[in-house]
Amino acid sequence: MATFLSYNELSQLSSPIPNLTENIGDNPIRPLVMKALERLSAVSAEISAYETASEPTAKVAALGRATGILEEINSHIVPEIMEPEKQIIHQIIENWRQLIWRNFMV
Repeated sequence: MATFLSYNELSQLSSPIPNLTENIGDNPIRPLVMKALERLSAVSAEISAYETASEPTAKVAALGRATGILEEINSHIVPEIMEPEKQIIHQIIENWRQLIWRNFMV
């Protein structure tokens, strides 16, 4: 999650997110946190679609879908997550929203 917080360019969001369930080891992740991370992976896929799209409408649509997923995470998953993960996921969402918003404005 620290890596997700460090992103400062939209292109970083399109980096593939590894399969987290394979790398849990002895440090279990709470199911709702895992769900949020899986949805962040969907955001990453939309940003990848944005980067590969050639049509402006396809680019805007991908950014819109990514924003929608972030809103879904924030409104349906984050409220159920316990601290300290709740605050971390919320910060990731806000950071990613800002990165996406900057590209809507370009």
